[in-house]
Amino acid sequence: MVRSCVALSVLVLAAAPRSAAADARTEAVVLFDQAQKDMKAGDYAKACKLLQQSNEKWPDSGTKGSLAICYEKSGKVASAWLMWRQLADTGPTKELRADATKRVEKLAGRVPHVQFKVTAATAGLAVTINGDKLDPNVGVALPIDPGKLAVEATAPGREPWTAELTATEGQTTTIEIPALGKVQGGAGKAPAGGGTAGVSFVGPLALSAPSDGNFTRDGQSDGYTLDVKAGMTVRIEVTHAGSKNGLDTLVYVYGPAHKGAYPAESLFSDDDGGWGKLSRITSAKLDAGTYAIVVTTKANDRGKYRIEATCSAGCPPGVQVVPDGKGKTGKGKSKKTKRASAGGVRYETEAQRARSRRHKLGLALGAAGVAGIGAGAYFGLAARSRFDEAKDVCGGAIDACPKAVLPIAQARVDDARGQANLSTVLFGAGIAAVAAGTIVYVTAPKARERRTALAPIVGPDGVGVVVGGRF
Repeated sequence: MVRSCVALSVLVLAAAPRSAAADARTEAVVLFDQAQKDMKAGDYAKACKLLQQSNEKWPDSGTKGSLAICYEKSGKVASAWLMWRQLADTGPTKELRADATKRVEKLAGRVPHVQFKVTAATAGLAVTINGDKLDPNVGVALPIDPGKLAVEATAPGREPWTAELTATEGQTTTIEIPALGKVQGGAGKAPAGGGTAGVSFVGPLALSAPSDGNFTRDGQSDGYTLDVKAGMTVRIEVTHAGSKNGLDTLVYVYGPAHKGAYPAESLFSDDDGGWGKLSRITSAKLDAGTYAIVVTTKANDRGKYRIEATCSAGCPPGVQVVPDGKGKTGKGKSKKTKRASAGGVRYETEAQRARSRRHKLGLALGAAGVAGIGAGAYFGLAARSRFDEAKDVCGGAIDACPKAVLPIAQARVDDARGQANLSTVLFGAGIAAVAAGTIVYVTAPKARERRTALAPIVGPDGVGVVVGGRF
């Protein structure tokens, strides 16, 4: 029986899902699977985002086909058309390329376009639509998804120009960019010279009062002023909460200001000291004065951010003290005190010990059996879910699955078949172990003691010994 228990335990452990290596392909598969669930639930915005991330981590024609379908269902016909165009050229099979070409032709008439018209040549002119950079001098109409268009044109030394337009399916929207006016000096701009040259100052940054900003153009550097009392130690951080996921920031501290200007060299700076690629200056001890806190991004990254300054030491009255996080320790483990039993020493007979061993073995077998049954049920449900995913990938009918996503659907079906077979094995082994454990438990020897007693007797016919007890 011991061998059976060990063998079953090994079987259950071997059947348990192995921890996948945290590599790009594994992450891509996890993102793809979640995206399929979100598409099934009708959350196309989330599903498309996950499929984009999956394809970035591990480019795959099946993922691109699913992403194109997701784009189309969410109304992003230009994105869907471009993705099918890509598959029509680069699909791994002739059938897939032919299927993608048909879908390109079907969507072509619905795709909106934008056409730029620049009224005056401007050096360094850059144009963004909804935060995405486009070339205004390309000379041809560019495909774009339908909906609201937030247009911004910028150039060095020029005032930015913005406009809001709407792109409609099947139509071309002309965006006429006027001549950009020259920037005039005044409040809100960086002081001339020094390390803050070119920085646009947003306003003051109060302690423990986060400020939100948004990087919308190339080379953008936002500045904040921070007033500090003598001997204060501050923490400056671009926080995960309120900032775009994956944003890569840089933070600098200049000062103190002298006659309205800041030194050319920063006192403190940080690249990736915070969450992910965000910045954090953990402990900056400063003299009294006004400091410039400058936040910018690497490689012209764009997106929303939140910056916060807190005081960790030398804080003036009324200012919240926020520890800088140094010297933190993990949660301590409480010590357990062993105490002697108040009931004295318990003695067991050999029969009782044998019964206890059999009971423990029976319970172990039963527990292993229950685990096997549970694992079998898990893989059975997983098999059903995998098959449903295959149907969802195909749009509801496996027999009419689009060729672009057929490899992914087939992989899901194969996974479902393997998990179903594993479920059958585990379920059967679990039932057998439960039955064996029950037999071992109920057939354990009785815990009666064999007690004997010797008593002398004296009778009219002689003397003798009476032996009594349980046999």
